[in-house]
Amino acid sequence: MAENKIPKIIHYCWFSGEEIPAFLTQCIDSWKELMPDYKLRLWDSTSFDFESVPFVKEAYKAKKWAFVADYIRLYALFHEGGIYLDSDVKVFKRFDKFLVYNFFTSHEIHPDNFNDTEKNKLNKYYQPINKNDYIYGLNIQAAIMGSSKGNSYIKECLDFYIDKHFIGEDGTQLSKEFIIGPYISKIAEKYGYVYNKKEQLLDNHMLILEPEVFVGNTTFLTKDSYAVHLCNGSWKEKSLYEICLYNIRNKFPKVYPLIILGTKLYRAITKI
Repeated sequence: MAENKIPKIIHYCWFSGEEIPAFLTQCIDSWKELMPDYKLRLWDSTSFDFESVPFVKEAYKAKKWAFVADYIRLYALFHEGGIYLDSDVKVFKRFDKFLVYNFFTSHEIHPDNFNDTEKNKLNKYYQPINKNDYIYGLNIQAAIMGSSKGNSYIKECLDFYIDKHFIGEDGTQLSKEFIIGPYISKIAEKYGYVYNKKEQLLDNHMLILEPEVFVGNTTFLTKDSYAVHLCNGSWKEKSLYEICLYNIRNKFPKVYPLIILGTKLYRAITKI
């Protein structure tokens, strides 16, 4: 049996200072239930100095928690190794078989974003025609990923932030290329990554699986999936209706499916 390169540590983040809501607690409970022998490592204001990195400092001040986590997930994986999970990831199967790689995750596909404009940026080998182009809508999944300690690929992703700012000189937030999926995919091109959803074994013994394995878009969820990112979206701007749904989902997760079912029925009836 191959020796594990990735330690049995699950890293996750929580920055708001508030109690972790019920919906996320249910997700975290799925990790504990299926992988009780894995150590859970929480990253918060007591375990990371937010002042140490300008990008992180600015995102934290703006309360854009997901972008704070973008850096810290890479920091945790590089310095300690293990598995990073967003707190809204639900697990269905143990990850043990993937620990023999230096890195693992899946492709994440959003068909509406991976449109003809994006596809036309690629050559017949699924590589960018213009080497400087970022590709959107088909990327390396960042909500669920495992890495060995000191991984050179993770270090390159981490170094991307060294000279970056979350708040620009004009006061605006977050240039598009800072969204984590496209930029870690761009760096992965050096290791042989191409924009095709098939399983890929890259240089440095890094495994990128099909989107049905570690699911970033529930469209690809199957009975054989190992985990799914439920995209709770705490960082996104929301309408009043979305705020209500968000609060119900997080505080009353057992009620939430009934609300969604009622909404679907209402829409169906109004179409008749």
